[in-house]
Amino acid sequence: MDMAEKIYKNIIMKKIIIYSLIILFNNNCSSQNNKKMENFNISYFESDNISLMEKTIIKNDTIEKIGFIGNGYYKITSTVNSPFVEKKYFFQNTNLESEGNFFYEVPIGHYKNYDSLGNLKSEINFDTQRKFSIDQLIDKMKLDFNTDLLKNTEEKSVSVTISSSNVLSYDIVLKNFYSSGLHRQINISAEDGKVLSDREMYYKK
Repeated sequence: MDMAEKIYKNIIMKKIIIYSLIILFNNNCSSQNNKKMENFNISYFESDNISLMEKTIIKNDTIEKIGFIGNGYYKITSTVNSPFVEKKYFFQNTNLESEGNFFYEVPIGHYKNYDSLGNLKSEINFDTQRKFSIDQLIDKMKLDFNTDLLKNTEEKSVSVTISSSNVLSYDIVLKNFYSSGLHRQINISAEDGKVLSDREMYYKK
């Protein structure tokens, strides 16, 4: 085999390897885009003789709330006495529209949005937006306020607020904290964990 033939064969082999890698990459991308997406199970409501806007399904310690919202559906999954919740929203064609996890009403981790065909449109990692994490918030409330956010969840609420200067903070409400029936509202910076306010509040149901 002369030198020219060796060079030619080497070029051919390199092209084969490159094409193989391209095909493998495309197949991987295709399999990710075409992975089986969850659809809303409309049969949840077909077994009822009456029209329901929301239905609660309890299996062991798992609670599922499903229902209609706008032109689509939703499914909210939680565990008994746990503040962690998974929320999923679906298009009218039952395809998944968005999904994410929450600590009370605080979005945590990755939140994903899809188009009506099931293609990923956007993804937000909410944990990167708050330097003072949920784990740190849980520890602070337990140490500084003798309050366990992981227990008696119906007596508490946690949400995120944003000030006029675009500062994120956690808004914690301890319901019926005072003997007078007033609630206690604690506002903690999501930037450094400092207590911004601690006051009584009246909440009208």
